[in-house]
Amino acid sequence: MQKALLAFIAGAVVSGCGVEVLTTTAIVSDLNKTQAQSAANQLAKTRDFSSKVNLEGAVKAYYGEKGAYPPSLQALVPDYIQSVPLKPDGTPFGYDPATGTVLDHPSPAADAQALQQIRDAIQRYGMATGYYPPSLQALAPTHLAVVPKTSDGQDFYYNPLTGELRHPGQSASTASSPSARPSPGAPATGGGPVGEALTGIGIQGQLNNMSNAGVSAAGSRMRSGLGGAQQQHDQQQEKALSELGP
Repeated sequence: MQKALLAFIAGAVVSGCGVEVLTTTAIVSDLNKTQAQSAANQLAKTRDFSSKVNLEGAVKAYYGEKGAYPPSLQALVPDYIQSVPLKPDGTPFGYDPATGTVLDHPSPAADAQALQQIRDAIQRYGMATGYYPPSLQALAPTHLAVVPKTSDGQDFYYNPLTGELRHPGQSASTASSPSARPSPGAPATGGGPVGEALTGIGIQGQLNNMSNAGVSAAGSRMRSGLGGAQQQHDQQQEKALSELGP
């Protein structure tokens, strides 16, 4: 009986020690996971900070050399940075070209300003040519020094046939319509004429064409009339000679 009791007590002690060991192991494992996650988060923050500092330094270098802030972070490549870095989570940095500020998130206000700059340049192009530009790149460098991108580095959407300009994240149904529409029958190459805003240019061109056509038609009629008169004169002369006889 005593031996059985001692065996039971020994088993309980050993079992208790095993539970303590397992519990300690689980706690250590949780601590290791927490420390590893904390270290990963700290590393991500360090990389994020380093990337942002590099971008800000590149923006300052650009400003110091050109006297103006870059229109987009992409404009820093390749003269000031090899490529535009992303945040640790894979999302792009935002950027405000008006102040040269690198942002943690895309800036709707900066994108709206860039859209307005491009619209103004399209209007200037249209006033000079009577047509929408065939692409946004056609605006540079005469009407824009550099075509701006969105604050996260994307190209704005542009339709050269309709003059529609919108943010790539904006659907066509919600995009604002251009202030000027192409006139019917306009040539598709190079975009359509900038209708309402440039009506005066179109009318002047039509008047010039009509004037040239009128001058040409008048000249044709005059040549035709002179030819008819000469032919009639020759016929009368021949008739008179025939009446006089040999």
